[in-house]
Amino acid sequence: MEEKLLREGGFVYTWGQGEMGHKQVDKERICPFPVQVPGLQGIVDVAIGYCTAAVSKSGTLHVWGRENPTPVLQKGIPPLHLVTQVSVGNSHMGCVVSTGLAYTWGKGTHGCLGDGKVDARKEPGLVMLEDLETKALVPMTQIKQIVCGRSTTAAIVSTDTGSALYTWGSNQWGILGLGDDSLASKALPTRVPGLNNVVKASVGSMHAGAITAEGQLYMWGYGGSGCLGQGARTDSCSPMLIALPGVCVDVHASVGFESFLIPQKKDRSDVVGQEQPHTLACTADGALWTWGTGHKGILGNMYHKGLHLSGVGDCLVPYRVGSELCYADSTGKIKPPTSPEPPYLEGRRIIQVSSSAIHSACLSSAGEVWSFGCGAGGRMGVRAFEFGLTGARSRMKCYVMKPTVVEKLQEANIFVGKIDTARSRMVAIGLPKQ
Repeated sequence: MEEKLLREGGFVYTWGQGEMGHKQVDKERICPFPVQVPGLQGIVDVAIGYCTAAVSKSGTLHVWGRENPTPVLQKGIPPLHLVTQVSVGNSHMGCVVSTGLAYTWGKGTHGCLGDGKVDARKEPGLVMLEDLETKALVPMTQIKQIVCGRSTTAAIVSTDTGSALYTWGSNQWGILGLGDDSLASKALPTRVPGLNNVVKASVGSMHAGAITAEGQLYMWGYGGSGCLGQGARTDSCSPMLIALPGVCVDVHASVGFESFLIPQKKDRSDVVGQEQPHTLACTADGALWTWGTGHKGILGNMYHKGLHLSGVGDCLVPYRVGSELCYADSTGKIKPPTSPEPPYLEGRRIIQVSSSAIHSACLSSAGEVWSFGCGAGGRMGVRAFEFGLTGARSRMKCYVMKPTVVEKLQEANIFVGKIDTARSRMVAIGLPKQ
């Protein structure tokens, strides 16, 4: 099935709150379980953020969201420039085309569109570079992947010696990774020093990460929740190697923070336990790793459902999901579980991860989607949403500590090949099993 998806593409399934690309939403615009988006087939890439986008095997790009509740063909990309990959951030998006160029559009806050300006644009425009000799702006070439975050963008670019990572846009928390912790933004791509042979990158709302061809994971940016995995609550404006056991194959820095608390104290005690970022990664042996905030069960490391304020449940170093759980009582003290559950994800090999502001998701090699964290608004796609914490459906109180399979996809015999998350919704590419 995986080879067929890569070769032929699949169908698109969405769920959560907002514009789902289909009409199966209730009066609160919620679709709690996956539904196929009509009119889309042969899809090879999807992305979700402030809107949703899908790339077909023929190189066309369809987008939908607030202005277009159902998929429409994206205008402004030349016919011979076939789209190969797409990324959607909080307020802008970008795509890579077959010629190695990249287009961006949306809000240009802090220069995140990479054209030397801070203006918004509705139609795609090329990502530019400054020619070192003439100082003129020329299109950036040899781009392999583009990643859009909050107001920051990154791209993996082929070089004579391998591949490099370039970043631009907002530098809040040092998220550009340039060794500079000032708030000075970059309106044009700048190469991240010290990173070579980059094969995958993730830019969250407050922190970022990259994987090298050797399987090493580097992270930088905001670290107040421990989301950099260094055993501390400190920021870094330069990439730091993470002590992750095994070869890292995927990483995702959480996205979807429309607003967040700015620490006023050096020890971050005023924001600990509040809505903060976290990180997901998986290694070649199929293990799932989480670190950062433990708020609302988003790390899959807690036994007891709850908010876990005051930093209870935070992991400052990578935690392997399925290893020993912890339990927090009403006083916030950590205690051993009273009746341990079987190891989470036992027997499953995780191959992709995706994390949003308050929920996490991962994909197994068997094509199963698993999610955990806050399920309010139906964003996780699991039946637990119908019961919440009180035994009845609730828009706000639905915390799922244990990684839970998205049952509707499994029951419909859908093999999923890719997922992506936004703050209030999810998207997946899948095919019915033969």
